[in-house]
Amino acid sequence: LGPQAVTIPLCLVCYKPADGKYTCPKCGWPMCNATCVKNPIHEAECNLTASRGNPLQMPSNCYNKPYPIYEVVTILRSLYLKQTSAAKWKKLRELESHEEARKKNGRFDKDVATMLRVIREFLKIPESVFTTQEILDVCGVLTVNAHELPVTPVPVQALYANISLLEHSCINNASKHFEGDFRVVVRA
Repeated sequence: LGPQAVTIPLCLVCYKPADGKYTCPKCGWPMCNATCVKNPIHEAECNLTASRGNPLQMPSNCYNKPYPIYEVVTILRSLYLKQTSAAKWKKLRELESHEEARKKNGRFDKDVATMLRVIREFLKIPESVFTTQEILDVCGVLTVNAHELPVTPVPVQALYANISLLEHSCINNASKHFEGDFRVVVRA
């Protein structure tokens, strides 16, 4: 679960629009308050951003319009599973990234030029933590398998491994509906 690739600055826990008045003291990401900062949902991007040595500083004119740095948050949360949950990491790695198709349509090169560059150069996360292939695979998995959840103040995206497997058929035979508590109802 995390922000969509194109989103306005928002709290990374409750997903309400952020105004920059409160930021996480450890990593600098805009948040609502200290309660949201302490929520475990914020752990991945907080730890990985803080490890760069100085907190993120967002310009004051970036609020209320899409800001590109948010695209990396869901990628970081997905990569962080490698360090925190072997079972979830294994499940994520089983999802299709369609690397060849992404290379043909230019998306792969865009991920190399943007997300890989942000992770390596801006966040300073070395190859020894997450390999280039792991980063690009996660970018692909999110592109192919993430679902928009219109149940928060600003829509977010999430991976549902079982739903993704259901959708790997070219024949429409099911519909999905998202509940307010992030559950998915599938009807065939």
